[in-house]
Amino acid sequence: MHRRKVIELIGEANAAGVGLLRACGVTCICLRTLKRWRKTFLGDGDGVDRRKGSARRWGTA
Repeated sequence: MHRRKVIELIGEANAAGVGLLRACGVTCICLRTLKRWRKTFLGDGDGVDRRKGSARRWGTA
């Protein structure tokens, strides 16, 4: 599943009253990952993955 879709689905679940931790658990990501994805795709981020060793960091993915 694409990251943007996961962000969207978790947002919908949260709006319906499901807690973020529970929604993240169902999608098998941690809350920190959700926050990082939101910043990257929806906020101030530039879309670059800064994790060490990430294929996206070097623009190969």
